Amino acid sequence: MGVKKKPLRMGKPSRKRVLFEVLVPTLPNREFFLSRLMTVLEPQFAAHPNACYVCDWGEGSIGAKRQRMMETSKADYVAFVDDDDLVSADYLDRIMPCLAIGPDVVGITMHVKMDGQPWHPSPIFRHSLRFKENKTWQGNERTPHHLCPMRRDIAVRSRFPNLMWGEDYNFALGVLPHLHTEEWSGDEPLYLYEYRSRKPFDSEA
Repeated sequence: MGVKKKPLRMGKPSRKRVLFEVLVPTLPNREFFLSRLMTVLEPQFAAHPNACYVCDWGEGSIGAKRQRMMETSKADYVAFVDDDDLVSADYLDRIMPCLAIGPDVVGITMHVKMDGQPWHPSPIFRHSLRFKENKTWQGNERTPHHLCPMRRDIAVRSRFPNLMWGEDYNFALGVLPHLHTEEWSGDEPLYLYEYRSRKPFDSEA
């Protein structure tokens, strides 16, 4: 896929109300990762005309970029997908019926691969309102965070600090008191998170 560098925002155009927007922060030197993600994600929008995605190639810390994308979205619900991660082939098929019910947030199951280790065996994390603590690596039950689809009007009550890392933890702590209702997207992994102790290209995205 040839990735356009301008404008900073792109996506599947829709003339209808946008129920769900996937926010993908990226950088021009990460085209390999973005192309890999879009191979799985982009075809899913054909069946969901009230969903779209947006990519942002802008500069700045990842915290500032996430904050900008969240504030400028016009969708009812938003979720981040990082460019060097992957999602399941039924990502939208599982999320959109949950959003139609109108919850504050959608709980997800996430498969985490550590520093290039094989997917199996590797830990499964569940992000849900059922769990009241935001554990980092000490357990696999965690509160909702930025990768969970949530109402944008609730998401903006928290903030991503202007940080190069750790911005997601601060956001999760801030948004939790505002989340009250949830739909569960299922026990099979919806999001495939590739944890790297060193980021590709030493970049901020």
